[in-house]
Amino acid sequence: MAEKFVKGAARVFGGGVIQALPPDASNSLFVTAGATSVRADLSGFTSPIIRIASVNAIYVRFGDNTVVASAGAGSMLHSAGSEIYVLPENATNVAIIQESVGGAVTITGMGDP
Repeated sequence: MAEKFVKGAARVFGGGVIQALPPDASNSLFVTAGATSVRADLSGFTSPIIRIASVNAIYVRFGDNTVVASAGAGSMLHSAGSEIYVLPENATNVAIIQESVGGAVTITGMGDP
């Protein structure tokens, strides 16, 4: 029997989950992670689901327009590669700092669920 595909529904094939929301290229930000925290304003994003892709490991922290990332408590280690996050309630910004080496970071809104 053919499976029914539902927009925004997660799909499982061969024991793995695949992304079911399309990236929204019109909602993308580009920052450079470095030795000091940088902040990106997410208030223009239309979906609470975002993708963060980084060429190197970084620390990530969500919050308001004063949020600062650090290697200490409160920030999440994000390995090189990409991860999907659901924005915490009232989070309007994301702060990013390098883990050991700086590099490019892309933040992309995902399609409306």
